[in-house]
Amino acid sequence: MQVSADHIILLVLGITAIFLVAAFFLVQYVLLYNRRKKKHQLEKQEMLKSFEEELIKSQMEVQEQTLHTIALEIHDNVGQLLSLTKFTLQTANLKDNLEKAQQNIDDATTLVSKSIKELRHLASILHAQNILAAGLENAIENELSWLSKNGSYEATLHFKGEKNKHLDPKKELIIFRILQELMNNILKHAEASRIDVHFEYNSLELTIKTEDNGKGFNVSNYLLKPTGLGLQNLFSRARIVGGELILTSKINEGTCGLLRIPY
Repeated sequence: MQVSADHIILLVLGITAIFLVAAFFLVQYVLLYNRRKKKHQLEKQEMLKSFEEELIKSQMEVQEQTLHTIALEIHDNVGQLLSLTKFTLQTANLKDNLEKAQQNIDDATTLVSKSIKELRHLASILHAQNILAAGLENAIENELSWLSKNGSYEATLHFKGEKNKHLDPKKELIIFRILQELMNNILKHAEASRIDVHFEYNSLELTIKTEDNGKGFNVSNYLLKPTGLGLQNLFSRARIVGGELILTSKINEGTCGLLRIPY
C-alpha cells in the first residue's frame, strides 16, 4: 500500500498542529503557574506585613495598658501606703510617749518597705517584653491577679493537658493583647463578678477560653454597629496569628470567648 504525498503532508500537518496545541497549553500552564506563584508570594508578603504591623500595634497597646495599670496602682495602692506612712510619722510624739512613738516609727518602716516592694514589682513589668518574659500563661496570671486584688472580681486561671509545644513569642504578644482586650471588655460592659480563663493544651493547638458571669449581649447585633469594630479587630488579630476566635454570649448568663491557635 503506497502512501500518497498528500497523506504524508496531512500527517505532518496534523502532528505539527498537535505539537502547537500542546505547546500553547504548556505555555498557558506555565504563565498561569507563574501568575499564581506571584499572587501567592504577594499574599504571603501582605500577610507578613499585616503580622508585623499588628505586632507593633499590639506592643504599643500592651505598653499603654501597662502604664495605665501602673498609674492606677501607684494612685490607689502605693499612694495610700505613703499617705498612711506620712500620717503614722506625724502622730509619733517623741516627747510625750516614747514607746508609742517607737511603735509608730516601726509601723511607718513596715509601710515604707511595702511601698518599695510594690514599686519594684511595678518596675519589673513596666515594659511589654518583660510581661511575656516568663510566658503567656504567667502574663495572664498577672492580669488576673490585678483584677482579684481590689476584691471586685473572682478571677481564676485553669490548665488542662500538658504543654509540650511553644508558640512564637511574637504570636504570644498578639494573643496576649487579644485576651487582654477580652478582659477589658468584661470590665467595661459585662457587670460581672467572676472571670475564668482556661488554657487547654493538645498536640495540634492551644485553646484559651475566657468566661464571665455578666449580663451578656447579642453578638451578631453588636457586630453590625459602629462600636462593633473593636470586636471585629479581635477576630482579625486571631486570623493574623493563624487562629480563630469564637465569641458566644447569652443574655443574663455571661459571655465566652474561645481562642484556638494551632502550633
